[in-house]
Amino acid sequence: LAGASVVQTISVQTTQGEVLAVPVSALSMASDGTTRVQVQPARAPARFVTVEPGLSAKGLVAVTAVGGDLGPGDLVVVGQNNAGSSSAKGGQGKQTKGAGSAKK
Repeated sequence: LAGASVVQTISVQTTQGEVLAVPVSALSMASDGTTRVQVQPARAPARFVTVEPGLSAKGLVAVTAVGGDLGPGDLVVVGQNNAGSSSAKGGQGKQTKGAGSAKK
């Protein structure tokens, strides 16, 4: 195959079943160094949930909630406002139905 391009993917680690996954851009770091996501309930103010990040792939990261409630279908905030401050344009960050289970 001289002169041919080859792409190979090598898995270094996999999960042992389904995991709760959110977009990587939904993660932020709190002032105490913990990792968190901002959850936007349908009829309540946004709240932060402390998480333990796990494996990541294709723009998603596996998370385990360690301080609060986070489950499949929860709306998480991605973008500049997920750290608790507004963006340069005064925006709110983008909300995405990103908390979901994924089999890796």
